[in-house]
Amino acid sequence: MPQAVAQSRVIWRHPRGRFDVIETRGTSPLGPPYAIRETVFTPERDKRGQINEPVNNKIFNSGTNKPSKPAKAHREYRPIREKEGVMIMDMYGAGWTITKIAQVLHRDRTKISEYITEQQ
Repeated sequence: MPQAVAQSRVIWRHPRGRFDVIETRGTSPLGPPYAIRETVFTPERDKRGQINEPVNNKIFNSGTNKPSKPAKAHREYRPIREKEGVMIMDMYGAGWTITKIAQVLHRDRTKISEYITEQQ
């Protein structure tokens, strides 16, 4: 049976030495040629002096050790009051854009747009 022959070489090096792209070319024992490119971190040559920490394998394991998703910022819903609604409709009638109205009133522009659509 023929032996597998492989040659590796660096085909690209990060300008600051953070990682290399290595290409391995060869012939498999079954006959067809192959080429594999992979990125290899090189913290010892990193000019910033930072060390790449190993990845915690628990993150990639299935089961109960799955990491929890980070909590999204919760925005408190404030209904648009009558006085604020009158202001919105007056500004919109005067030709203001929805984005500008939202900025002035410190509101989300989608809520302003929904309010205007409801009132028309």
